[in-house]
Amino acid sequence: MYVPHVQQSPRWLGPQWNDRAGMFFVLRTSGDPMDLVESVKRAVAEVDLVRPASNFRPVEQYLNQQTQYLRLYILLLGIFGGIAAVLAAIGIYGIMSYSVNERTREIGIRIALGAGSGEVLRMVMRHALLLIGLGWILGLAGSFALTRLIQSGLYGVTATDPATFAGVSVLLITVGLIACLIPTMRAIRVNPTIALRYE
Repeated sequence: MYVPHVQQSPRWLGPQWNDRAGMFFVLRTSGDPMDLVESVKRAVAEVDLVRPASNFRPVEQYLNQQTQYLRLYILLLGIFGGIAAVLAAIGIYGIMSYSVNERTREIGIRIALGAGSGEVLRMVMRHALLLIGLGWILGLAGSFALTRLIQSGLYGVTATDPATFAGVSVLLITVGLIACLIPTMRAIRVNPTIALRYE
């Protein structure tokens, strides 16, 4: 709120009065704004010697100071979001890999009974896609439900940015499929008699 200085009466005083009660001039120049500092000081001194002009700064610097905490908040939010994505990828990899390793005995039995490696691979990947798809649907539903909480801290993207949702989804689905593929390929290559003894 801009208030003419003649209206700054004692009734206008209140909390943080010093932050509000200053007199500010905004000047436009075609060159370097800091070149005008001495001229502005002289012009203000001609009007009122008691109130010297100070705290000269370009509008860009002023805006940077006003938004520095918001930028820090957004940076931290991005860092924590990246850490959460990495932890989610590690968790998905661990669970899917463990799930396939638990089926090594079953895979050995199927191969011993004549199942081909392609058939076993399709069976494991079908089960993996079912789990990944279920997790993907629940994750998207939860994300859409919680986007309103972070909407005020986002800049340059919407809370339901399709590119972000698609990128994270593709990343986590890929991690889940790789987590199933690697132990399955390892189990298929193992001799069925060894797989049958696997505990």
